[in-house]
Amino acid sequence: MAGNKKNADSYRKLALVFIVITSVVCVSFFIFAVLRMQRVFYDQMYVTALETRKSYLYDTVNNLIREIDIARHEKTDSYQTVSENISPIVKQYAERYVEATGNTAADGFASYFDDVSEYDCWSYLVYNSETGEVYYDVGHLAGSVYNGGTDKKLLAAQCNVTVGDTTCVYGVSEAYITALVQNETQLKIKNLQFDDGEYMWMEKIRNVDGGDGFAVMLVHPSLPEMEGMLLSTEEKDETGTRFRKDMLDGLNRDGEVFTTYFYREYQSDLISKKISYAKLYPDYGWVICIGIPVHYIMEDVKQVEAANKSTVIKLTIVTTILFVTVFGLCLYFLIKNDRQFYKIRELDLRKEVEIDELTKANTRKYGNKLMQAKFNEFKATGDSPAIMLLDVDKFKTVNDTYGHDAGDEVLKKVVRIMQKNMRTRDRLIRWGGDEFVGIFDGISREALDELAKKLVTAVSGMQIHAADQEINVTVSLGFTFFHMEDKDYTDAVKRADEGLYQSKTGGRNRFNIAE
Repeated sequence: MAGNKKNADSYRKLALVFIVITSVVCVSFFIFAVLRMQRVFYDQMYVTALETRKSYLYDTVNNLIREIDIARHEKTDSYQTVSENISPIVKQYAERYVEATGNTAADGFASYFDDVSEYDCWSYLVYNSETGEVYYDVGHLAGSVYNGGTDKKLLAAQCNVTVGDTTCVYGVSEAYITALVQNETQLKIKNLQFDDGEYMWMEKIRNVDGGDGFAVMLVHPSLPEMEGMLLSTEEKDETGTRFRKDMLDGLNRDGEVFTTYFYREYQSDLISKKISYAKLYPDYGWVICIGIPVHYIMEDVKQVEAANKSTVIKLTIVTTILFVTVFGLCLYFLIKNDRQFYKIRELDLRKEVEIDELTKANTRKYGNKLMQAKFNEFKATGDSPAIMLLDVDKFKTVNDTYGHDAGDEVLKKVVRIMQKNMRTRDRLIRWGGDEFVGIFDGISREALDELAKKLVTAVSGMQIHAADQEINVTVSLGFTFFHMEDKDYTDAVKRADEGLYQSKTGGRNRFNIAE
């Protein structure tokens, strides 16, 4: 009996040792697996965050380039209109000048543009319509003889006037338009503000083959001392890479390029990595660039990692205790649960920033979350944002008359002009079709009245070129604030809809504030 008991105790001890060793091995393996999966998850989260940021860089540059195109065409059209409007004035002035002074019509034309015109933008060519002899050439448009006639395109915006055998071709040069657009673009880049470490700059290509002075820095808000500096493709980053050459090669090949390079932090020995996106505006030789240091992206990922760290530790401890008895089953469910958890977190990260692809306003999914958050904040503090409901007047008529492409262009232009006149903290959400919801934090009833007038006027005053037509549109707006008796934010949306209905029935192109 004593021997059997001794053997039983030995077996129990061996079994206990076996259980302890097995448990320790399995728990160690489990902890290693959890940490490994956590690392893989954060690595994937970094990749996702990087792709999201790169997409943002791409959209920001291309949005600015679209604005450059719009400004260029608007200025050209504006000067063309001015040129055509003064045509009878120029002709009449030249005729009267001849009568009054006895001098030539050529002198009359030159006198008008040099001394009389209120504009200083003109280039002009005065020549004999029969012989082609050039009398005046301000802007170096021809030379001593011109036989091109009035149909030849010499200027971006151009008109011509003839008095007797003397013709004056006048207008505004492409160089003048370019200078205006450049100044406007440089100012816009200087005034841009970003929240997450991004910054923009603009260069001009002088030699597509590269070398010293291949480009000049036009504007760089973060490094103003570089403005006007000649750049070289021989310049190397902190790793010895000729990063400007990589950029130029990509621009020559594809017209746009993502590049990565390393630089030394200002007044520091720290070497940082930066991702940049550059796109060529070929008509002007401009390169619009935007960059972001990678450590800003890493900081976002680390914040998420820190927020989840305590949760992961608790989960590991609980699972370890359970694993001592049922480690096999527990391991299976834990791995399965972890995978689902990580997938959910990854999906949440992808959905954090949701922008409507067509209009670049926020999506309704984003809007629902934001509205709920604002409503909860209102219930806690009593401070309500202004809620706006916008509808494009007679939008169906635009679609039916000009086509859906023109309708899409109208929506994009309306969103652009609205966002231009809204504050940076305000939000515009595409609620559905041509209906948009606006959220305006910290605005009083009196200030809202002025803002609403400004928005209605801004939209009604813009001109939209689509489908070879000039389309004028207006919007109707309805505004309200949260009420304490509201059950949720949809009550405020319904109330704003009532204000919108009053604007529609009251003649459109107006706003109403539903109390």
